[in-house]
Parts: sequence; structure tokens; C-alpha cells
Amino acid sequence: MKQGAVVSTRYNQVSALRTIQDLLGTEHINLNTAFQRPMAEVFDMRSSGRWTYTAETSTVLATTSLAPWRSFSDDLHGGW
Repeated sequence: MKQGAVVSTRYNQVSALRTIQDLLGTEHINLNTAFQRPMAEVFDMRSSGRWTYTAETSTVLATTSLAPWRSFSDDLHGGW
């Protein structure tokens, strides 16, 4: 797919789950995912398949009481 191209194929949650299973190389969990079409148009199939991911904490969430990990993160990183 060319960069910036619009994908007009309709996908659903099972398509997303099937795609995740394919990307991770895991077995399909049931017949629904096994027979669902993966979201292949969304990804560059010619890429090397190598990717990196860096998790970043939400600055908005860190200021709320919904951040139970904040004290753990503070312990690991010496505070904010």
C-alpha cells in the first residue's frame, strides 16, 4: 500500500483480533478468527517486519487518582 493511501475496506473487531494473532505469530483462538480476513491492507507487507515500541505514560492520567502505578513508577525512576 502506498503511504498516505486511504483504506476503504470495512473491518471489525474479529478482523483486528485475527490481525493481532497473525502479527504475534500465535494460533487462532477459534474458528471466528481463523476464517476472518486479516487487516492486511493496513500494513506494508514489504516491510522487514521489525518494529520497536516505547511505552509512554499519559501525562493526563498521571495527575488523576486513576494512576495506581504512579507510586511504583516513582520507585523505579526516582520520582517525576
